Amino acid sequence: MINKYYKKFQHGSALIMTIVLTVMLAAVAVMFLAMARMDKASTTNIAENKTLDLAANSIIEIINKHLVYDVPGVAKKADVNELEYPQFFDYKDYPDACDPWLASSEPYLFHKEPNLIACTYKWRQISDITGYLSGHGFEVQDVNVKPVGISSRFDVPDYPIFDMNEGGVFYKVSGSTETIARHGISADADGDGIADSKWFELSDMRTPTGRVFAAVRIIDNGAMANVNTAYKFDPEDSDPNNLTGVSQTNIDLQNLLKTGDSIDDDIHNARNNHQTWPDFLQGIVWDFNSFPENGCLPFDIADELELRYRFCINGINTSRLENSLLSTLDPTTDRGDLYNSSSSWGLEDWLSNVVEPNNFRHLFTTYNCDRIIDPNGNKMTNINDANLSQLYSLFKNVGYSDDTAAQIAVNIHDYRDADSDVNCFKINGKNYYGFEAPCIYISEIAYKHHETAVPFEEYKSYAIELYKPYTEDESADLTNWVLFVGSMPIPLNNWSSGQYYVIRWKEAGDTDPLQVTGTPLEITIAPGNIPFQTGTMIRLIRWIPGVSPIPLVIDENSVPIGMTSQLGTRSNQRDIRKHQCI
Repeated sequence: MINKYYKKFQHGSALIMTIVLTVMLAAVAVMFLAMARMDKASTTNIAENKTLDLAANSIIEIINKHLVYDVPGVAKKADVNELEYPQFFDYKDYPDACDPWLASSEPYLFHKEPNLIACTYKWRQISDITGYLSGHGFEVQDVNVKPVGISSRFDVPDYPIFDMNEGGVFYKVSGSTETIARHGISADADGDGIADSKWFELSDMRTPTGRVFAAVRIIDNGAMANVNTAYKFDPEDSDPNNLTGVSQTNIDLQNLLKTGDSIDDDIHNARNNHQTWPDFLQGIVWDFNSFPENGCLPFDIADELELRYRFCINGINTSRLENSLLSTLDPTTDRGDLYNSSSSWGLEDWLSNVVEPNNFRHLFTTYNCDRIIDPNGNKMTNINDANLSQLYSLFKNVGYSDDTAAQIAVNIHDYRDADSDVNCFKINGKNYYGFEAPCIYISEIAYKHHETAVPFEEYKSYAIELYKPYTEDESADLTNWVLFVGSMPIPLNNWSSGQYYVIRWKEAGDTDPLQVTGTPLEITIAPGNIPFQTGTMIRLIRWIPGVSPIPLVIDENSVPIGMTSQLGTRSNQRDIRKHQCI
């Protein structure tokens, strides 16, 4: 009997197994190919990213080079040829041929038609940090604000599609083969919605997929109003803080604000946290490193980033500065709102408003630095490391007399060094001595003339008070200090500590001498032997070891007329408030 089940399965198929194995091998191969392509794509992306990072770093280094060489004196020390690089020897930073890397902060009205609608606005200069733009004939000065070389008349895309020939000339995106010989392709380097720069090629860099292009805009924050320090300047204002013209507070921020914003009630209170004027000067204007301990609240990077949307764009978030200056920085009405992102007005409306009065958002910043050049374009002298001759020349050249310039120079020199040794500056055959620690001066002289119950018996006594205004000077060595009353010397080496030192003279037998504070140095003299008379000169002397045998007069005072001519107690006091004494 035949087993039918055995017969049914006795024939296998090798072809089926072959097909299955082939399909599996093909799938594995496809997976390997896909993974290989993914690895290749990943490697390519990494390489391109690295190349772009190198390109960005290269641009930063180029900018750093311009800024460093632009510092007065650096190019000369670096042996840069002035004929080849004249821009590095011109210290007056201005968007012109001498500073091709610097762009204008705002456009200007180039042409206005009678109907006041068709107007042309231009940048006086855009940044050309490598010389590529001017080298290829593209306009870098008097550049139209309206975009060129891209399909849109107004919008400036972050990454436009463009092409160029081997000679470096850009083609129009529209498909036309007409070259843009003078205009190039517009870019918006700072992201504020306005064409302010042009694309240029980094000629020595390539990625695996093509060439590298960049757009750069460099503006001068020093030419802007610092909202952390600027205040107002009104020559008719009775407030003396507004009249000197030498402080950063004298930048007239008040007149850059629109109606509805107040420099005093809004911005000043916000940045200074409602503190006093001296606190503001010390905590922000002169010392920018002690936040938040000093209690001030200066505007910071969040406000600066909002200000970087200089023209058309307004950020989603409202910064603290915007809240302080709503009318100026965040308008919501009026035709052609500059910074209202919901506005239906376009570039033409913005152009007609940007140069109008009180549209100054683009001229605000939260941080800038003083220039190191003087009004004549010469390099300023760094008084922290200049020698005595350089300091003397500095003050002599700005109009001070020989004596005054020499005295200021040696005072600065002694003030900045770490020792307490008085320096001597010799110029034009004369010696000038510095003002050195410790600081001591004559703060008061007093006199008492009284009678007793005994007929024709009277006594005279007098005192001199010396004062150290700075507590750090209290334990100073006074070995070389002497007080002269007329020709009478009184050494001060027994003044060991304390801010006050009183010397009292009294006649023998006087039981009610002049009353003084503390424990004085008591000097008893014979009756009638008092050198304290009208016109007597009181001098505080400091000997300068190793410099000159001539003593240095630190302070002097004379007995006033009438002080010793009558019975009674009289004194002559000096203002001892800090910084008021000298």
